[in-house]
Amino acid sequence: MIRQLGFVAGIALVSGLFLAGCGNSPEGVCKKVAALEEKSGKSSKKESPEECVKKVGEIKEKDPAKFECLAKCADEADMDKATSCIIKCPDTAASAKPAK
Repeated sequence: MIRQLGFVAGIALVSGLFLAGCGNSPEGVCKKVAALEEKSGKSSKKESPEECVKKVGEIKEKDPAKFECLAKCADEADMDKATSCIIKCPDTAASAKPAK
C-alpha cells in the first residue's frame, strides 16, 4: 500500500503545500509524502525527488483539481490516512489501491 502511495505521489502527489495561488507546489507535495513515508517506517520504491516533482508538476498542469486533491491528501497526519484520501481523488483510485 505504501509503495502505491509513493507511486501515486510521484505521479500525482502524489508527493509541498505552496502552489502558486493556492499555497501548494509539486515540490512541497513530494516533500510531505516523503516525510509521511519516513514517519511510517515503511519506505516505498524510492524515486528521486526530481522525478516526483516532475510527475506531480505534470498533473498540476493537466488536472488542477486532481493536484489539489493530492496536495490535500499529502497534508494528512499519517501514511494510512493519506493513502485512504488519495484513493478518493479523481483518476488516482486504480493506481493507489493495494496490489492483490
